[in-house]
Amino acid sequence: MKLTFTAAVVAVALGFANASPAELAERATSTACNNYKLVTVRGTYIPQNLSLGYEGMLSQTMAAVSGGRVHDLIYPASDDFATSVPKGVTALTRYLSNQVKSCPSQKLALIGYSQGAEVVDRVTQYVLPNKNATIFNAIRSIVLLGDPQHTPGNSANVDSKGGNSTAQYSGSGLLQGGKAIPQAYNKAKKLLNICADKDSVCATSEAGSNFEAHCSYIQDAGVQKLGSKFIIAKLKA
Repeated sequence: MKLTFTAAVVAVALGFANASPAELAERATSTACNNYKLVTVRGTYIPQNLSLGYEGMLSQTMAAVSGGRVHDLIYPASDDFATSVPKGVTALTRYLSNQVKSCPSQKLALIGYSQGAEVVDRVTQYVLPNKNATIFNAIRSIVLLGDPQHTPGNSANVDSKGGNSTAQYSGSGLLQGGKAIPQAYNKAKKLLNICADKDSVCATSEAGSNFEAHCSYIQDAGVQKLGSKFIIAKLKA
């Protein structure tokens, strides 16, 4: 499985990254305590701190809920998945553990796109109500976009419009024996798994799936609103 953005797609996406240089630098070094942290895990080849795929979610959430900060996980996000994904898992696990210890009352909201969703999937295998419960409780929401471990019939599955047109399809990672986010996150209603129609990464088993659809989240205002609405509700609960 090789999840890469073409040069053309990246060029278009960069036009939608509207955070200032100061904001971008802050996202990589946000270790102080806040009311909540938006922890983002980017997709393959996406430059550090640009938040392509969920910039609208971040800005809308920050505008609606005060006291938040963005932290963009520092990890390779390269197409050497055998190295990049484990490094992401280690980095995210360490960051969440440190944040919970340093800021016990702080809420966490995770957002993962493509390879970033894979990283989140793997970390949650070890963050459960009966294992690392403090981190599990601090995580108020998880939004995944183009998740390689997209699992048919999951109650958290929605398409780009909030419907269920892609709910029955399997992701590319799942077809290769991967593991989806544990059911504990569905039961606690912490998860929203957005998969666009014909996305070749999260709806691999759908006829006509293609990589262009996997890049559609970046410019889809509806997806941004869908994600931010979910995150905001969980942070305010």
